[in-house]
Amino acid sequence: MVPKQLSAGHTPAACHTDSLSKLRRLRLATPRSSGPLNLYCYPTLQRIREKEESGNLIVRAARATVRSVEGTGEETYVRRFLEERWPNEIVPTDFHQNNSSLFKLAQFVRDYESVVARAASDREKTCVFERWCQAARRFWRPKLSRDDYYAEFLMADSYARIGLSENPLALAVSRAKNAPLPEVKGFTSQGVRLLAAICRELQGITGKSPFFVPTRSLGEILGAHWTTVGNWLRALEILGVIHLAPGEVRKRGCPRSPRYHYGPRGPE
Repeated sequence: MVPKQLSAGHTPAACHTDSLSKLRRLRLATPRSSGPLNLYCYPTLQRIREKEESGNLIVRAARATVRSVEGTGEETYVRRFLEERWPNEIVPTDFHQNNSSLFKLAQFVRDYESVVARAASDREKTCVFERWCQAARRFWRPKLSRDDYYAEFLMADSYARIGLSENPLALAVSRAKNAPLPEVKGFTSQGVRLLAAICRELQGITGKSPFFVPTRSLGEILGAHWTTVGNWLRALEILGVIHLAPGEVRKRGCPRSPRYHYGPRGPE
C-alpha cells in the first residue's frame, strides 16, 4: 500500500506532536468515572492529584501540630509556675487536713490567675490538682478516691475569691475606700460608715461564706480603740447591716471575734 502523500509542512514529527495534543485534549475532556482507563491514559493527571493529596496531608498535619502546641502551651506555663511558686505549706502534714488544704490550693489557683491575667482553664486546674495529689495522697482517707478529692477541689475553687498571698482585710479596706460609703442610720461618723463598707467588701470576697472581723487590726485602720470597733459592730448588727453567722455566739470577755454575714438576717 502506497503511503498517503504528506502535504507541505506536515513532517512525521509534526504529525506526532499534533496527535499528542489531541490526546491531551481527550484526556481533559474524559470524565474521572472512566475507571481503570484513568491509570493508563492520564498519568499526568494522576501525578497532579497525588501531589494535591500529599499537599493536603502536609497542611492537615501542620494544623494538627499547631493545635497540639497551643493545647500544651498553657499546661507548660502552669507547670513552670508550679515549679517556681509551689507553696509547700498548703500540703497536709497529717490526716483530717485535706479540706483546708484544698481551699488553700484553690487560693493558689487565684494567684496563678493574677499572674496570667485570665481565668485558669480546666486543664490548668487539673494540672495543679495532680501536683497536690502527689504530695497529699498519703494522708487521704481510705474510703475516698482521687475523684472524691477532685470534686472537693472544684467546690473549693468556686468559693475562693482571693489568692493565697493576698490579705483579705487589706483588700477589703482598699476596695471600701475606693467605693461610695453606705449610709448608716443615725450615724454621721465616717469611721462607722467605713466599717460598714469594709464588712460589705469582706462579704464580697468570701462569697456566701461568713467573714471574720479582726477588731484590733480594724482599730488601727479606723483610728479607734478595738473596744470601740466592737461597739460599732454590735450597733451595725442591731441596725441589720450585718448579722452573726449561724452557730456564732458572742461571749463577753471572749478574745475571739465572731463571724458575720453582711445584710439583715433572713427568715429561719
